Amino acid sequence: MTLSPESAEIPIGAVVGRYRTLRALGRGGMATVIEVEHLDTGEVRALKLLRGDLEDREVEERFRAEFKALSSLDHPNVLKVFDAGVYDGRAWFVMERLTGQDLREAIEDWRQLPPAERFVLAEAVLTDVAEALAYIHERGLVHRDITPGNIRVTEGGAAKLMDFGVVHLPGAELTTVGEMVGTVAYIAPEQISHEINGGRVDGRADLYALGAVLYHMLTGRRPFQATTVPGLLEKHLSAAPKPPRELVPTVPAHLNDIALRLLEKDPNRRYGSARHLLDVLRAKGPRRLSLKGFPSRTAGRTAELARLRALVSGLKSGGRGAAMLLEGPSGLGKSRLLRELVVMARDEGLKVIGAICPANMAPYGGLRALLSALEAAGHPLPSTLQQLRLGEGDLEPYPVMAATRGAALVVGPHGGAAR
Repeated sequence: MTLSPESAEIPIGAVVGRYRTLRALGRGGMATVIEVEHLDTGEVRALKLLRGDLEDREVEERFRAEFKALSSLDHPNVLKVFDAGVYDGRAWFVMERLTGQDLREAIEDWRQLPPAERFVLAEAVLTDVAEALAYIHERGLVHRDITPGNIRVTEGGAAKLMDFGVVHLPGAELTTVGEMVGTVAYIAPEQISHEINGGRVDGRADLYALGAVLYHMLTGRRPFQATTVPGLLEKHLSAAPKPPRELVPTVPAHLNDIALRLLEKDPNRRYGSARHLLDVLRAKGPRRLSLKGFPSRTAGRTAELARLRALVSGLKSGGRGAAMLLEGPSGLGKSRLLRELVVMARDEGLKVIGAICPANMAPYGGLRALLSALEAAGHPLPSTLQQLRLGEGDLEPYPVMAATRGAALVVGPHGGAAR
């Protein structure tokens, strides 16, 4: 017996990689999804198979990009993938078999619940998706298609972000100029203009889409309505949404304000990052990150965190290392970013050597302190660096003042220092 041509086109009981097919689960524009079991463990998972009737190079590249993105991630609010391969000329990958329902279905079911309970569930989903976005943005990824259909609410109540088919990977550009990606009911204004004219968006486009999803959860409707796609796009570009509390007066004030801020047309007027949003949620409203309550994690530095993480990953994978200069006026968070670098490196099992620039701010003061710490840790210095550490020799025709107050050196897994 075989699955119908509209479903998976793989016989029931067929072996694909280390898995046996059980039944068809669904079919989308790019792939079919099949329930499978692992041959050794019996664990039930889901296999996503590129459709056989598609002969589009870009579609295939997007499919592979989705696996590449997901395979690098390990977070409780992001769909987990395990294996990949090719079956009958078609790419496939295996992912966890999620229970529950997608958020579109959940929102419909919530209509039967008392308002207070609905809003608790909405805030829980908002928080889970923000956690997922903070995690992927800090790794240089942008999802670009945050919609209720791409969020799964499991039977345990957790929300998981799925479908990374149009994710932007660092260093990759799969979307041609003039092609729209993302679901237009939730698409950010800058995503519309950038993807028509060429260009890239950052994680704040995902925050706008999350705002549209939140609006839908709070009110039961999307923030903008139109009878045509161009009309809908125009509203995203220029129309202001009605406050959720105008439609549903029982919406909590802080969720109303969060939705409106996420839906700001100007990305600079939204939250600085998903991490920033999470700190606001933990404070139960945007009051109020006073001088006594700064966020516990770096907010608004998503791109910088992604670059730091890439540097650390390069060291772990046996690269030659990398040099990075962190500069800027006082109070911009250089020390906090440095602490994040140390945490990332230690989480990866790498050694960290740190030093503080002497208060006299002598020429090369910060670097000299770091070199002394490196030598004290058992790493011999070349003669030129010895001269620099000791302040000897004519290294420059003019003095260079080291303005940094702190420095850290991450040492690779085999004892080789980053250069």
